[in-house]
Amino acid sequence: MSTPPPTSLAPARPEVVAERYPQRRPAWIELVTSGDHKAVGVLYLGAALSFLALATVELVLMRVQLIVPESTILSPEIFDQLLSTYGATAVVLFAIPAALGLISFVVPLQIGARGTAFPRLGALSLWLYLAGGVTLYASFLYRPPDAGVNPLPPLSDTLFTPTAGLDAWIAGVGLAALGFTLFAINMLATLHTQRAPGVVWRRLPLFSWSATVIGYVLMVAGPVMFAACSMLLIDRQFGGVFFDAGEGGSPILWQPLSWLFFTGAYVVVLLAAFGAISEILPTFSGKPPFSHRAIAASLVATGALGLLAWMQNMYTAPIPLGWTYFAMAAAVALTVPIGILLFNWLATLWGGVLHLRAPLLFALGAISTVSFGLAGELGYSVIPVGWQLDSTTAAQADTCSKSGATSTPVYGWLSPRTTAWAMYLLVSTAISIGAGATFLPLASTMMFLSRSVIRIRPSGSSSPMSPVWNQPSGSITAAVSSGWFR
Repeated sequence: MSTPPPTSLAPARPEVVAERYPQRRPAWIELVTSGDHKAVGVLYLGAALSFLALATVELVLMRVQLIVPESTILSPEIFDQLLSTYGATAVVLFAIPAALGLISFVVPLQIGARGTAFPRLGALSLWLYLAGGVTLYASFLYRPPDAGVNPLPPLSDTLFTPTAGLDAWIAGVGLAALGFTLFAINMLATLHTQRAPGVVWRRLPLFSWSATVIGYVLMVAGPVMFAACSMLLIDRQFGGVFFDAGEGGSPILWQPLSWLFFTGAYVVVLLAAFGAISEILPTFSGKPPFSHRAIAASLVATGALGLLAWMQNMYTAPIPLGWTYFAMAAAVALTVPIGILLFNWLATLWGGVLHLRAPLLFALGAISTVSFGLAGELGYSVIPVGWQLDSTTAAQADTCSKSGATSTPVYGWLSPRTTAWAMYLLVSTAISIGAGATFLPLASTMMFLSRSVIRIRPSGSSSPMSPVWNQPSGSITAAVSSGWFR
């Protein structure tokens, strides 16, 4: 019997048979468990806007308390608790995550990437941020923090603040800072390794340039704040001496660490707005950017110089004068890249066919408020002026730059196409006029308001009395600034 001829057919293999199609999980489970950059961005934006609602409620309550002198609507303890929670909510839980959510959604699409380099790392950063927010607000179940917007040692020591609310503030802000650091690592890795062929740095979209600078800013500021929170928690709960002057520590050490982070947050918000504005203006004016390279270089310089100017918040602190001169030089030098940005924005609009849709209206409103706010910040950065205005309501007038900046990327760029442009015109005009009417009087008429000084001395102590500055209640920022030096 002869053998069969060889064949080229593959041997038979068993088939996999499915009884039914796999069932899809509910949409909300898919969203919260996904590592897709768009899902992470949507969750960042949704959580940030939710915390914005909480911050608005807290701010309104404080504003109502300060409208009438000697008001008894809120007790001093509740006011301190609202103030302490509001500061962390507005900056850490709203402003930074709103910018990061926009970056997570837009940047991979701009550079032609299928996703981020480390999708699970991006999702982990989101959940660390949410865990920080839940930790902070869980303190309302027992005792909210009451050490002010920035808990400065030694007032944040257990001797003066023995409650666990401050520990919740430290843990919440520390977790959020760690999450922001992981987000920066993921986004920088994506920008460096996942760009599509041909998307070289000189062709990178301007918002992606701002995202790159934001990533490096958070890589510096995030770990610093996480380390500062860890040291303060160790001091309070485990007998550490990092900020204990009696044991060789330094109470002043907390200030440069925390102010570096809060200045980085300020820079992150401005850079996100600058990047969004740089994308909006060419789209709705029908012209390319006046100088792509000049705008990109200005964004990089703004991030570097803005972070180096963090010590302008410490003009009245007992630090060597050389550091204050260095901070002033960096702050004043910021006028160059920001001036270049303003020139390029105006040159982009000049001669173009403007389409007055929602994004352009918000961008124009943001440019006006940012210009006024940064002009006030320039004056405050000069040492004699900053020293005199420290802890006054006039020193907080630059908040209008933040209010105009944060409104642009969140509400302007993501606004759907609609014919109801009159509504958006009304909203953008209200933001611009409202911010100006609120903050410009601070910079003009309230600049020279005297501050009352209350001298306090701890019971049983022979140390000199220390001043506590009581702010005048003349604006929205009075509610915020009144607790900086509790």
